[in-house]
Amino acid sequence: MDGDSGMNIIGRYFGLVMDSMVGPPFEAGLEKLKSTVEAEAAQTASSEKIVEQADIMTDQISVYLDRARRAARAHVPGASADVRPILEGVIRTLKRIYAHRDVALTVEYSGSVRFLGERQDLEEMVGNLLDNAFKWAKGQVVLRTRYEPQGRTPDTGSVILIVEDDGPGLPKDQREDALERGKRLDEAKPGSGLGLSIVAETVAMYDGEIELDEATSGGLRVKLILPGVGSRSKGEE
Repeated sequence: MDGDSGMNIIGRYFGLVMDSMVGPPFEAGLEKLKSTVEAEAAQTASSEKIVEQADIMTDQISVYLDRARRAARAHVPGASADVRPILEGVIRTLKRIYAHRDVALTVEYSGSVRFLGERQDLEEMVGNLLDNAFKWAKGQVVLRTRYEPQGRTPDTGSVILIVEDDGPGLPKDQREDALERGKRLDEAKPGSGLGLSIVAETVAMYDGEIELDEATSGGLRVKLILPGVGSRSKGEE
């Protein structure tokens, strides 16, 4: 088959993808369609390019779907989640994943706080930040959380989450890029940098803030400010 035939395969794939979006389960349908495209592409002279384009389209659609799900969750009235158990669950998972690395994790909890949002969103934000920190750390990762009574509205305070590592850090001129939608900073480490842009999107959905800075250890320091309710420790009052 010639190049035009290859483009016809891609065009047909895109049409099938759009048609399949009307019914569940969408992800399973995507994988089936992708397999069909790969089988057809194998008969063309430009098979590798066709499969590559199909992969890109699949990834982009998955990202948009994930973004839509997070946006919907961020606007669920009355949603809230206890912060500490969520952090502890994420930490247990990452310690198993990075058991082969000699990285010490220091965790500092201060006060009692609930995140005014969906549990899954907080898990994903903290998971992305800690995963990124464990990938780059030389030997030390720090997680701090506290409650601040001054929030973005009179009725709420703020959940403050800080993740630091002692890795190479990010130069000032790259920090803004790290938060751009879909931006990947380092292709050598899967997911590196991309997680920061996903976190930034979710933070924005909750009208929160994300700040990138240099850690005292020289690595990256990420601070999240999210809506929350709670109380400070006695020593902070």
